[in-house]
Amino acid sequence: MGFKRSQVQVLSPRFISFWRKPEGNNPADYLKIIVENFEVLSQGITGNKAKTNEPMENERRKDIRVKKTLYVQCFNQERNIWDMVSIRDISESGICINSDYIFIKDTILTLRLKLAYVSPVPLEINSKVIESKKFITRVQFIDLNEQQRKTIKDYITLFANK
Repeated sequence: MGFKRSQVQVLSPRFISFWRKPEGNNPADYLKIIVENFEVLSQGITGNKAKTNEPMENERRKDIRVKKTLYVQCFNQERNIWDMVSIRDISESGICINSDYIFIKDTILTLRLKLAYVSPVPLEINSKVIESKKFITRVQFIDLNEQQRKTIKDYITLFANK
C-alpha cells in the first residue's frame, strides 16, 4: 500500500511542526500530534473552513460574501480589451476575481455580470481595483444605481444560506 504525495506531506515531521515539535524522533509522538490535531488537519485538507459564508476575522468587506463561481466579462481600459474572468466570491460592495493579469491599484474596470435567477440581462458595473496579486484581484463596485444594488442584494440573499 502506497501513500499519495498529499498524504505523505500531512504525515511528514515538517508539516506537523506547525503545531508543536515532539520530544525526540519517536514515530508514536508524531502520531499523537496528528490525532490531537485531526480536526485542524481535516479542515486544512478538505477546505471546509473556507466554504462558510461567515465573515473572516480580518474581513475587509462589511457585507456578506457568497462564494459562488460565476464568469464575468471585464473591460480593462489600460489594455483596451474585454477579458473573461471567474468570480471567487461576491458581496454587495464588491467581488474577488481570478485573473492571470495583475492590475494596478485604483484601475477602473467595467464588468458585465450576469446573475442567473435574478436578472435576465447582464449588469454593466463600474468598479475599482482595491488590491491585485497573482491570480486574485479584489474589486469594489462604484457608481451603482438602485436597480443594480437591488439585483446584487437579491442574488446574495438567494445564495447566502446555501
